[in-house]
Amino acid sequence: MRLTVRNWLSGAGYLVAYVALDALSYMQPLLKLGITPWNPDAGLTLAFLLVRGWRQVPWTAAAALLAELMVRDPPAPLLASISAALVIAVGYGGLAFALQPSLDPLLASRRAALLFSVGAALTALVISIGYAGVFFLAGALPGSCAVLPRLRATGSEI
Repeated sequence: MRLTVRNWLSGAGYLVAYVALDALSYMQPLLKLGITPWNPDAGLTLAFLLVRGWRQVPWTAAAALLAELMVRDPPAPLLASISAALVIAVGYGGLAFALQPSLDPLLASRRAALLFSVGAALTALVISIGYAGVFFLAGALPGSCAVLPRLRATGSEI
């Protein structure tokens, strides 16, 4: 990857936008880790990687880690936060790598839209499992929350 002024500017702009979007969407966090039920910065990340190329993954890792530390201030070891940022970066970087050669950027065909939708859904599932798994292994996420959530509204369990 050539380190040009344009790469640095787009990467820095993405990093600032990611952290700002993460801070703006940080409402109703769950547990002490600050996990929210929505994640608009994931869409920003995927768009950034599809437009600028999957080799921009280091910016993704830096943005995810910075947002983790600045916005969430997790009660977990720094190594867990770094690992969680790497899960996010590798997950979306892998999807961008897989989609980039064959994806119609306008999603004009059904095939392109289906490929993008299925890829994004599967990637989000894998990343969420990996993210929760990192904090579970670090001892910051109780097993009852990571594996079988309780349905408190109805008083029943899954």
